[in-house]
Amino acid sequence: IEPVGLARTRLIECDVRLDGATTERAVLAGLESALADCGAGDYVRARLLGTVAHGTRIDCELLGERCGARLAALEIIDRTIGADYAELAQQPNVRGHTVRDLLERMKTGDADAERALAYVVAAFEGEEIAP
Repeated sequence: IEPVGLARTRLIECDVRLDGATTERAVLAGLESALADCGAGDYVRARLLGTVAHGTRIDCELLGERCGARLAALEIIDRTIGADYAELAQQPNVRGHTVRDLLERMKTGDADAERALAYVVAAFEGEEIAP
């Protein structure tokens, strides 16, 4: 007896972390990387997550056109958080103070401050955080 694979389709859900993305090209590269192992028989739901720079364009329709052509289907769900750190630092609350402190630590060369800043902003937005 020899097993023979019959199913040619896969249902795939993936989370695409875009923390620190500042351009539409970076968003596209992140999505393309996440879909690298997917093919014509795959039905994919991709959730875009993380904190991106304020003003970073995320056009789900355009991303679907560019990345979905070689897939059976692609659904893109944008759950990113666009953060303007300078604006957040001006807020007179705990989030503002925390962002301001982390921005100062980044200026002194603290290697972990940038990642901590993304986590802090995501936590205040209610996003589930997974390091």
